[in-house]
Amino acid sequence: DAVDAVDADAEAVSAAPGIEPPSTAPPAPPSTAPPSTAPPVADDAKKAAIRLKTRGWWEAERALVRVVNLLIKEMKPLGMEGVATFDPIAGIMLWREQRKAAAARRRARAELYPNEDPPPTPDLKPLILGMKHSVAVYGALAVIMQKGFVGGLKHEVMSGFKSAGDDVTAAAARSAGIDPADIVSANWSTLTFSPASYVAIDRGAKTVVVAIRGTAQLEDLLTDACCTSVPFCGGWAHAGVVASAWQVVQTQIAPAARAMANNPTFELLLTGHSMGAGVAACIAMLLRLGDADVLAAASEGIRKAVDEDGASEEDAAAATRNVTRAICHCFAAPSTCSLDLSNAAREYVTAVVAGKDVIPRLCYGSVRRLLRRLNSAAPSQPMMRAISNALGGRDKGG
Repeated sequence: DAVDAVDADAEAVSAAPGIEPPSTAPPAPPSTAPPSTAPPVADDAKKAAIRLKTRGWWEAERALVRVVNLLIKEMKPLGMEGVATFDPIAGIMLWREQRKAAAARRRARAELYPNEDPPPTPDLKPLILGMKHSVAVYGALAVIMQKGFVGGLKHEVMSGFKSAGDDVTAAAARSAGIDPADIVSANWSTLTFSPASYVAIDRGAKTVVVAIRGTAQLEDLLTDACCTSVPFCGGWAHAGVVASAWQVVQTQIAPAARAMANNPTFELLLTGHSMGAGVAACIAMLLRLGDADVLAAASEGIRKAVDEDGASEEDAAAATRNVTRAICHCFAAPSTCSLDLSNAAREYVTAVVAGKDVIPRLCYGSVRRLLRRLNSAAPSQPMMRAISNALGGRDKGG
């Protein structure tokens, strides 16, 4: 089951254009057996029925299997010595080490730069629009994100629990402060590598917004767990986020471009929170770099605006230019791409991180470093090394 789960993940990621996950096994020799005549539909139908019945727990189990397999992959080369990584005292030792290092940095900074002025507070007003829609895309959950759990519960009681029972599109529009009719496209079905999203025309801000929901359901966990790197736009990026970006491109770029053609003076904004922020950033990179598949999807929407909505050719040309000038507002985005891509996107992607939020700092590489540091800081590490040597482990003779 674990092997099947990982293989299924790799197949799902490789279905997205431009993604080629590295193979971990040599190709199988060609089979000489006659082809099977049994219909494979029965197994697929059985799996689909199980997934429907478990309502997301299937994806959660696959995500857990993938995380465990990655953990085993990292721990296996350490042999018996790797057991020290899970020493509960190691976390306390590492925490104390971090506190001492932070105090030393503060002391050195105060001694070297005693008269240094604090950095200026950035102007966050331009980000209000993106923040509003990145919250609104959660639908009925938006009121809890805006007011907190207690405030959200109080709001629901006062409103007679209307928000939770409302249509999701109406709840999102109310949260964003726009007319429900201005949400021109919405996909509220969360699937693996396909987060919920909507396209809205914010007339007050003269902006067409593509908002993408972050991790909110069990299906999103598998997307988060596919954290290995794949080639993307000349660099590397999070496999699950990239696959999700291509799914959103297929469903939302055409409606967004159509809305741009019908409102040729409007800008295009991509926004999201958590996983949705990473997806939005990847789509912005694809638009800015002029990816052929993405521009083809945009051209399809613009042509519909001309043929069906009465948009002029001048409006279509303006929409084509504005689509490739998209900007992106990310809130608590995970580590999504390599440093070279991040530096290249600084002009049009703005990422907001609140204090010591762990999610933006969490990635496959940071977890690997944490495991190594925990192993080094563990008091039981010398003992585990001695046992490993006695058993003829990797440290024999070291």
